[in-house]
Amino acid sequence: MNNLYSIPAFQGRLEDLFRIIESSGLLKKAGLPNGDISFFKAHAAMIKRDIEIFEKLYLQLEGNSRFPHVCDFKGFIPSPRSFGRFWGMAIPGLEKLRDLLVKWLNNINAISFRVVAINGKFKRSNTYAYPDENGCYSDVDAGLCFKETYKRGPGYIDLKLMDVASEQPLCSVVFPGNQHESPFLQGLLEDFHHRYGCYPLFLLGDKAFLSFENVLYCIVRKLSLCWIARKLKRMI
Repeated sequence: MNNLYSIPAFQGRLEDLFRIIESSGLLKKAGLPNGDISFFKAHAAMIKRDIEIFEKLYLQLEGNSRFPHVCDFKGFIPSPRSFGRFWGMAIPGLEKLRDLLVKWLNNINAISFRVVAINGKFKRSNTYAYPDENGCYSDVDAGLCFKETYKRGPGYIDLKLMDVASEQPLCSVVFPGNQHESPFLQGLLEDFHHRYGCYPLFLLGDKAFLSFENVLYCIVRKLSLCWIARKLKRMI
């Protein structure tokens, strides 16, 4: 993201980034009401500060007098429950803002769609499934059933397209279970095209995605495939 630092108004501070986003008009295009913008800024600060739960965010807002000012909370600090309500209602707007922001970063050359790498990771579930009064389990994908007892089980496959130049994720999709990654490549690229209006010029991936259907799909769309070793892929 070095090109973002070249913008005169941005010096790496959170308030500078907010000022740039506001000047771009993306918040209004995403349909976020004025009353929700402060909550959006607080969520962005959560990500930057590695805060995982709203209670910790509330404590930091309460303990740091400058923090609420940066997030534009005027004279009050919302409760953790208020943040939860905002998060539940604002997800469509935040998803739209995410896609608009990535397009905007591409337009100012702070991010590039030229070379994109696909990365598939298998992540084990760390949750249990509990049966309710009807005998139905709360999350059938949470684990394996062994002798009528759920154990921590197969987890899920997380497929991600990442911009190589900036090391920023562009889109991601999750599938339950340890499934083969190859059949999901085309759907992920279609999702990329739907969000950003184009395909990447070069796609980097390992041999797990090498199939006749995928190669033909990429040739038709003038997308060059580069199969790389797993060791090199981990460096990307």
